[in-house]
Amino acid sequence: MWRLRFLGRVTVIRKLVKFIIGCYYYHGRVVVIQRGPLRGMSWFCNREHQFWMPLGVYEKETTQWLENQIQTDTIFFDIGANAGYFSLLGSRIAKCGKVISFEPVPTNIETIKSHISENKINNIIIEPIVISDKACLVEFSIEKTNANSHISDVKIEHAVSNPLNTINVQSVTLDEFSLEKKITPNVVKMDVEGAEVKVLMGAANLLKSGNAVWIISTHSTSLYEDCKNIMQSYGYRIDSLHGFHHELLCYPGNHNAQ
Repeated sequence: MWRLRFLGRVTVIRKLVKFIIGCYYYHGRVVVIQRGPLRGMSWFCNREHQFWMPLGVYEKETTQWLENQIQTDTIFFDIGANAGYFSLLGSRIAKCGKVISFEPVPTNIETIKSHISENKINNIIIEPIVISDKACLVEFSIEKTNANSHISDVKIEHAVSNPLNTINVQSVTLDEFSLEKKITPNVVKMDVEGAEVKVLMGAANLLKSGNAVWIISTHSTSLYEDCKNIMQSYGYRIDSLHGFHHELLCYPGNHNAQ
């Protein structure tokens, strides 16, 4: 399955596959996912999102790890939810729990809302905010490649110099959010396009508590090392997702890795 990720990075192959798949999974169509852990769930197709999602084979390795971590009563924080693929996964498994989908991009928010409506879901809450190291209004860049959208003052190699659009979004820290909402996660998935350290800096109390396992998508070697050092300073044990060294797996000291 790792080959799908790398094939998707080959421009010619990606464009060809995207065109062929797009003829069936065209923009605005609602389809039923036919395979994988989301099998049987309805998916709202959007040309801005990864074409592996409606196929049910998106990021299989990350999906399998989350399946092993999320329990029936889990509180799952999906930070950088994008189209909500992993939020749907969390919703399906954590039937007595809750999923908080943090996503600031308007197109993505509407897509997640469509998924919630089509699947009659009542345990996903969308938070249209940015998670960072402080509470303030931040400029957020919307990229041509939707998944690359990011806080404007965060520079990432794979983003273009001229984004399609910029919007102003409220940012909060995880500690502030958890305190205000009186909710603490058991599982955290983070994919924030270069703002990984910002998120962790604003989550000191959560990290001290050691209540959650984390999977962090790091977007450079230096960010991987920075995140690794921060998590280890709080007593977390570190591993990498098999075949994807940039995916950081973090377990509290008293947690048995699965």
